[in-house]
Amino acid sequence: MAQTLIIGAGITGACLAFALSRRGDPVTLVTAHPLGGTASAASFGWLNASFHLNDAHFALRLAGLAAHRTLQALLPDLPTTWPGCLWYEAAGDRFEAVASDLAAKGYPMQRLTGAKVSALTPALGPVPDMALLFTEEGVADPAILARALIAASGARVVQARVDRLTEAEGKVTGVLTDQGPILADRVILAAGIGTADLLRPFGFSLPMLTRPGMTIATEPLPPLCPLILASPGQEVRQDGEGRLIAPAAAAHQSD
Repeated sequence: MAQTLIIGAGITGACLAFALSRRGDPVTLVTAHPLGGTASAASFGWLNASFHLNDAHFALRLAGLAAHRTLQALLPDLPTTWPGCLWYEAAGDRFEAVASDLAAKGYPMQRLTGAKVSALTPALGPVPDMALLFTEEGVADPAILARALIAASGARVVQARVDRLTEAEGKVTGVLTDQGPILADRVILAAGIGTADLLRPFGFSLPMLTRPGMTIATEPLPPLCPLILASPGQEVRQDGEGRLIAPAAAAHQSD
């Protein structure tokens, strides 16, 4: 049976490990970082298709929402919730354009007046005159989700730094780590920005957007924010421990 080695233990590596394990494939997962990854751990975790660049991007994000629900049906204890999102990032013509586009696509949503917004989120201020409620959007903390998927996969986990891929007769045969070599029939790179360095010796140039990412978390607070909030210039949600979570900058949506 083919031995698969996955480099990286963020959400991508974890999903691959889980999917391969369901096929019965033996999986070894190698990471130098805590399970859950680094980029994944800094993600806001908003599951949505309301933001999209074009129809193909919308279809991809919609498929992602469906995949999360399928995954939750397979593993009911996954920490994925579906509180919905209150969106008022734009106003005026831009607001109407977003509302019209999503309505034409049949996206589940409701148009709310300021009074209805206040009723849903009493702690919110200032209250927008108009907002859209995306009723089927959710939250999945990627690091927590990744750890749950790795545990469910039963993958062998090796905490080690991968220095390079190994090869013989034109074929990748495994990896060399700071703890020694690990052989495999196939190697999957899910190492985030580290993937480019691992590929470079083989003559591959992998374009990567590399820049710092950070989320901000408060101390646990009483229930204040029952929905994901997408306001002008900021996004906020409250996690299961009561902490308010926000990306350091919401401008990532333009990538």
